[in-house]
Amino acid sequence: MKYFGLLDEFSDKEIIIQDRIKAELIGEGENKVTIRFPHQDVNYKDAVAFALLDSHNKYLWYKDTKINSDLCTINFDGFDYLQIDYVPLRFKLYLVFQGNGHLTFCRLYSKSIKDEYRLTKDKRLLYYSSISSAEYRKEEVNLITNITTSGYFGFILINKSSRVDYIVSNTVDNFKIFQDDFCFDVTLEKISNFTNFGVSFKSALPNVNTIYDFKPTLVRDMGDRFVLECRLPRTYFQGIKPDVFNLHTYYDIDGERYYSTVQIKDKENYDNILELSATDKLQHRTLIDEITFTATESYKLQFSTILPYNGVEITPENTAKRILFSPNFVATRVFYGAQSVDQLGQYRISLYTDLSGISDLSVFAHCTSIKEKIILDVTEFNPKKNEFIVDFSAFKEAMEDITSRTYSICVAFSYNGYMYCGKVSAPDYKEDESTRYLQEVETLTIKDTIAVVEPMYGSNGTFYVRVKDRLSLFKDKVSVSYQKAYFKDKYLYIVTDITNNKEHFTGYALSYRFKDSEDRRIYYTSAELIPSGDNTHLKGRFDLSKIELQKSVWDVYAVFNDGRTAYFANVYVDKRQMYDYLYHKSMSENFYRFSNKEDTDILFPYFTTRDTLAFMIRQISPCDSRKFKMKEILAVCCHKVLKWYYSHKNITLVYERKSQTAQDNGYYFFKHCMDHRVGKRLKSKICYVIDPSSPDYKNVEPYKGNVLNFMSFKHMIYLLGAKNLVYTHSKNDCYIWRPNNSVIAERIRFKKHIFLQHGVTSLKRIDKFYGKGKAGDTDVFVVSSKKEREIVNKWFGYSKEQTPITGLARWDALKDKSNGSNEIALVPTTRNWLDDVPSEKFLDSDFYNRYMELLNSPELKTVLANNDLELNFCISSKYKDYFTSDKIDNKRIHISVIGEKPLNEILMKSKLLITDYSSVCYDMLYMCKPVLFYQFDYEKFINSVGTYINMDKDLMGDRSISAIDLCNDINKMAKSNFRLPYEYKLMRDNSFTYFDRNNSLRIIQELKKVME
Repeated sequence: MKYFGLLDEFSDKEIIIQDRIKAELIGEGENKVTIRFPHQDVNYKDAVAFALLDSHNKYLWYKDTKINSDLCTINFDGFDYLQIDYVPLRFKLYLVFQGNGHLTFCRLYSKSIKDEYRLTKDKRLLYYSSISSAEYRKEEVNLITNITTSGYFGFILINKSSRVDYIVSNTVDNFKIFQDDFCFDVTLEKISNFTNFGVSFKSALPNVNTIYDFKPTLVRDMGDRFVLECRLPRTYFQGIKPDVFNLHTYYDIDGERYYSTVQIKDKENYDNILELSATDKLQHRTLIDEITFTATESYKLQFSTILPYNGVEITPENTAKRILFSPNFVATRVFYGAQSVDQLGQYRISLYTDLSGISDLSVFAHCTSIKEKIILDVTEFNPKKNEFIVDFSAFKEAMEDITSRTYSICVAFSYNGYMYCGKVSAPDYKEDESTRYLQEVETLTIKDTIAVVEPMYGSNGTFYVRVKDRLSLFKDKVSVSYQKAYFKDKYLYIVTDITNNKEHFTGYALSYRFKDSEDRRIYYTSAELIPSGDNTHLKGRFDLSKIELQKSVWDVYAVFNDGRTAYFANVYVDKRQMYDYLYHKSMSENFYRFSNKEDTDILFPYFTTRDTLAFMIRQISPCDSRKFKMKEILAVCCHKVLKWYYSHKNITLVYERKSQTAQDNGYYFFKHCMDHRVGKRLKSKICYVIDPSSPDYKNVEPYKGNVLNFMSFKHMIYLLGAKNLVYTHSKNDCYIWRPNNSVIAERIRFKKHIFLQHGVTSLKRIDKFYGKGKAGDTDVFVVSSKKEREIVNKWFGYSKEQTPITGLARWDALKDKSNGSNEIALVPTTRNWLDDVPSEKFLDSDFYNRYMELLNSPELKTVLANNDLELNFCISSKYKDYFTSDKIDNKRIHISVIGEKPLNEILMKSKLLITDYSSVCYDMLYMCKPVLFYQFDYEKFINSVGTYINMDKDLMGDRSISAIDLCNDINKMAKSNFRLPYEYKLMRDNSFTYFDRNNSLRIIQELKKVME
């Protein structure tokens, strides 16, 4: 059999990609490679084929071959059987075994080549001859045998012109600036058959092939290599189109020129170049058409024109003003300079770039999270000093709500018929909280709230302004220390220690963490200053009976008054105070109990991830009793005595949302671990945590020996002893929700965390919670594609090593079961501004009324009846009491509560998904089924939540904002037999890295790394 195509379409047998087999490369020829298998414990009778998988395990080339235990020849069938989407493209080489109803792919491996390369770093051990050639995009490409630095066999498809780049390791060092020229040495390895060589600069921009060859000043022959001494004038690239250039070398071989990249020799040289670059930007008032230099993260020496490369040509139709107001005209480069606020309160920028030849100077503030651009007035411009004054009054008209935002400061201008823009940054800025914020430059009144515009520095020196309500402006700048907080009768007493500016503190403020600016609530109380030895205490009390308490987090601030304006200051809590609070018996029931319209709630002290004091309000539970606290302390004591025993077990806990379900990525990962005895291989006790009353408990009953009943005594001890936590929603879901300062919950943050996610990060911004250093941060953040990893790296602050591309575990079980079904699914996502709101406010919300309008619309009733469709309306458990069957006049609509019935089962049976912002759209796309988007509250969602994509063009389905338009789209899909449109089929191929049903296996490999 010969096959090429998607791996997940290849075979109905289970495919396992896990083992390796020793091999030796014997020889190569045209379209063939000869392999020897040394003696090893392998039954070659079970070997049935050789296979190539692309680097993402997506595309497969498979050919039946008779395998000998000695020499084997792999006959390659040519490029008709390879999927070439780009070059370079790597393929992994496997020997395929058949048995026990599945296919096992074993990768060919050579330990001897791995060890020899580690000693010699000779790249000729890794890249061999071309075995086949073809044409791709009008350029010749070669298929070359390749062995990785880890010793694994494969092939790499590369452009013929870049072949040399794979076999030489040329370096640059000794960089310095001499008489305003850039001087450096390039070490160039000698290779066979070359007739000429030299240094060149190649454009680093995509789809730009600009190359400048450069003649070295001196060439020294060092036997097996040359050293090329180079001296590059600063004006070398004057008069050219703005560009970015990487340093290269070239060789002439058989009348053709081959280029190779040049790496900075070592970290010492890398640091030297960065230091010189920063100094040069400060000392050299750069002409706008000169070049500058830097060292990139990939250790390349890079030169670039001062002008950004993304200039837009000015034409009579596309004027400078029109370009400036275009949403696509945004900064991709940086200008260096200084910012200040003078004695008159004027904001000044001084650039280190000579602006004497520019015109149409403009400044704008850009908020990337909501794609907002505010054009600012330049009131004064001095081209001789490269200095200008910026007026921020435009913010008064632009700001519609009080949500805190940060804007980067961008400078735009025209030069030689093009419009350019860039961010502004201080190259010498050292991160320091005392100098980070400048004096406020504008005051705004937004919905009766006073806000200010305040210039500041980002961590890398970039210029920003932040818009913040004046009250909370100082909360990070003034230090107030917690002493105690307690309840007496209907009062909440707070005592803090004031270290400076004592006379300016007047009281306390209690502020509800609002999702919507309309919900903003702040309550004040006065306080008295009490001398206490060398310190001064600030003591005040709140009458809780006079406060409209809402379920959420309430922040506490000390109120600071400078004589003109009141500000807030955070109340900080040290680790010792937290420990005393957690373990002190008298504190075990330190909460305020009160009744509201719906249930009995409690208010209790809560310490934030920033070590500040706040208060939590939630419904009371049995876990708030003194008996439960004693149970916790007993568990801690038992674990302490048996710590050696549980440490030896190397415990890994797996769980899903609030430990209530077993139907998402956590369950499928756990199931894979149990079915394949992963715990034994990893020497880890892998357990699943779930509430025994959950309807999903039956799913994990076959593995009962590895199941922990949620909140049982055994669960408490195992949680204390666990080393690794694998979860889908929040790492805190393995214990009680919003605990009243639990002694066990406090230990969760000291474990290793692997975040499986419960969907693809794309449509909704979640970095404020899951970002690095935030409340929901993690050690490993599992993603599904290169595109998703770029989002997480950019917005969340995790490295590539922390964001492995594995795919979601539940996708291993996804199958299209919609054949013969007449079901479609409607799955709205939750709205954070409706969390914990009273019933009357929810029933008055746009979210509730628009969905009820849709569900009861005659248009939907007609579409479902005419096409014989049944609609499953899948809602969050938060909303199940509001959306009930008796309120919907349509027997074809069925309500399902997410969690009570597995959502993936509904999706597998559905022909179509309708959602608004839910990432379950990727599950449907994974199964090659269509999605429609109903986004009636798009503007509010973007302002309150945000997104990582452009929903105007990057959604993988048609979008509507009215119920009538949505019904028309459903009808249109039904008439096409629910076929995924071609444009979205193309998006599907780019949205996923793997289709091989080995996502859990890859996650296990990441868990193994964490354990190591």
